[in-house]
Amino acid sequence: MDDGVDDGKGITEEFWSKGLTDDAKMMWRVGSRGVTFLAALLLPKTGFKVVDIAVGVLTMLIPLLVIETQRAYSKFSPGFLAWVIRISVFASGVAMASLGLVVYFGVVMPLVSAVGIPFFQQSASLQFQGQSGVELVGFWWMAAVTGFAVMYAVFKNFRETKVFEIVYHLPRNGVRQLMQERPLRASNWPMFVWFELCVLIASFFYTLMASQAALLVVDGTQQVLMLFGISL
Repeated sequence: MDDGVDDGKGITEEFWSKGLTDDAKMMWRVGSRGVTFLAALLLPKTGFKVVDIAVGVLTMLIPLLVIETQRAYSKFSPGFLAWVIRISVFASGVAMASLGLVVYFGVVMPLVSAVGIPFFQQSASLQFQGQSGVELVGFWWMAAVTGFAVMYAVFKNFRETKVFEIVYHLPRNGVRQLMQERPLRASNWPMFVWFELCVLIASFFYTLMASQAALLVVDGTQQVLMLFGISL
């Protein structure tokens, strides 16, 4: 865009409509669809078909919406474009929240477990040794206080270092700005390929985070249920 004036067109619309032949468009469409389908197959599986299918559909749907709207931005109604932007921003938010779950279960929970397991083992041994209930309550109280202290310290550190802003707000705001303001134009083949490949890679990363979070939740739930003799 020149002089900051919005021409009402998408990032790749001008090049897609005038810079590519119909043959090239068809080959690129087939290739990009093949990449998204392969990405959906490569995602980790939770073992629950509903969850796996939903994540796979998102892997193929999100880049389709973003890419196709940028190829013909001026031809869509404002209401439809607003809906696509909301879906894209929501998807990025879900992905970043999933990244938070991955960090939580991968960093915080091991720390809490490392602290809590010795207390659990000690209280169990006291129970087997026939110690009084007061001593057992004391051990469990110390375990709970220590566990909460560890979690509070980790979350406080995350907040002070603005990790949440970096991994959640910045990506969401970036997606919103890219979709609404469209600050660049793909005027040649390298820029066109770069933009659409970035969309495909980012979409795969987002859905990968969601699938990893779902996998962690499913595995964690199964482990907890197994402690009570329940299996899924």
